[in-house]
Amino acid sequence: MLCLIRAAFHECCSGQMNSNATAGGEPKYGGKTLSEWAERGLKSDSPTADHQQVVNIIYMVGTNAIPTVLGLLAAKDSPTNHLDAEFWNQAAQQAFGMLCSVPAGHQVPESNLTNAAEKVVDIYKQNISESSRRAACAILYFLDGAIDPAAKSAMPQLFLDATNTMTPIGHDAILALANIRSEAAVTVPFFTNALHNAVSDPVVQMAVLEALGNLGTNARAAIPALH
Repeated sequence: MLCLIRAAFHECCSGQMNSNATAGGEPKYGGKTLSEWAERGLKSDSPTADHQQVVNIIYMVGTNAIPTVLGLLAAKDSPTNHLDAEFWNQAAQQAFGMLCSVPAGHQVPESNLTNAAEKVVDIYKQNISESSRRAACAILYFLDGAIDPAAKSAMPQLFLDATNTMTPIGHDAILALANIRSEAAVTVPFFTNALHNAVSDPVVQMAVLEALGNLGTNARAAIPALH
């Protein structure tokens, strides 16, 4: 797992995804690289606590942590433990959630978020696993308007996942689609139809209503369906 995370980190850096990355290698915290912290959490007897520790460290490192977080998002199952990938996909999701909700004056620069969105879309389209796709959808939601237009190429897969309303990834895909605001003419009719079909599913209804709310005035065409 450690080599997979490091490989993803170097791939992201080689593409100059993050211009603020530590020169010459992966960022460190407390004398250890972020990948080493991730590996330590994976081998821990208390994975939940160490999972949260990794997320907190990523938050403190900030922008420079993005390539490593993308490595966690792209993590694949190992032959011996099929919980590995899901564990780190979720860590990536939580880390991006924290990086996108820092206090005013400490936000990740918009250019970094836009570049990150492109990488997240690429990972999502690879269809590595359901847990990776779900985490990617959630991250695209956290990244808000920074995913437009990068996520346009992922719309066919997002629409497909969004129709799976009986699974959590359906809700995540619905919210991700709402952030592609330039395509509201396509997404709003989809949301309106989803709302009509989900009359007995309050969870889907709430996801669709939140998506329409995120679109703001771009969602005017859905108003008749709300009555």
